[in-house]
Amino acid sequence: MMGLGGIPAQNQTIWTKHPDNPVLFNGPPGSWDHHYVFAPCVLPLGDSLQMWYTGNSGVPGTGYRIGYAVSSDGLEWEKHPDNPIINSVPDTWRGGSVYSPKVIYEEGIYKMWMRGSAGDSGPENPIPWTIGYMTSTDGVVWEEPVANPVMNPSVVNAWDDAQLIPGGVLHDSTGYHLWYSGTNTYWWDQQCNNYSIVYHSFPDRIEFTRLPYTPVL
Repeated sequence: MMGLGGIPAQNQTIWTKHPDNPVLFNGPPGSWDHHYVFAPCVLPLGDSLQMWYTGNSGVPGTGYRIGYAVSSDGLEWEKHPDNPIINSVPDTWRGGSVYSPKVIYEEGIYKMWMRGSAGDSGPENPIPWTIGYMTSTDGVVWEEPVANPVMNPSVVNAWDDAQLIPGGVLHDSTGYHLWYSGTNTYWWDQQCNNYSIVYHSFPDRIEFTRLPYTPVL
């Protein structure tokens, strides 16, 4: 089981866990997020906080999916009745799982980058994790305006040829900037926690340009 907690900060280095943690709980038995809730993205907008998070039922073969919740104070969250709002889709780049959402809001449009896998990956069938892009006008109903995935792992034997996980996304006058985690190992490898952090820029949120000096951490 896994839940989500909240931590207020006095500054960038001193954090205090809230006594009421976790603030978002696993769903009831049989629900799509009964086993895990993790990898959230929280976006303040107006008088509310919006959260997109990853859930898993614990049933083999169901994969990870994305849910949505709202809150007025960051502590009490209401899950959307139509969760999961983003599902895996057979025979596509997210045929096995879709999770780890990262969302920004611009000019009335929600823009999300997320991690996807085309199928159930295992030692006998390693499937790379890619990054996809979706948009929404309400944060609940999402569409794919481009051909996904928008970013694939590097060439074989590169440091990020197995898994990509989107991190922060920043948009400024020069374009979009993405930091993501990458690795050349899978969950069944003994060194599967050896992730590096990478920086990329892309002018139109779709076409990524790998920079020659990555990874940065």
